[in-house]
Amino acid sequence: MRDNSTQMKFDAKVDDLRGRLKESWGALTDDDIDRADGQWDQVISTIREKTGDSVESISDRLNSMIDSLQAAGSRKES
Repeated sequence: MRDNSTQMKFDAKVDDLRGRLKESWGALTDDDIDRADGQWDQVISTIREKTGDSVESISDRLNSMIDSLQAAGSRKES
């Protein structure tokens, strides 16, 4: 499940994640992502409805994507 820090990280990265979300879950559209309005639970729910993936699997992949973006951002700042 998510906590407030995960939601904050997700909010900050949702635009950066848009392409990765569509690449990772091909069934997602820009409209799906827009309707989720950056809300972690809504994004997971939408992906689950479209793909049938488990909440845990989706959450793990999203967290991995966020971590990857943050790591890339940290390397750029160095």
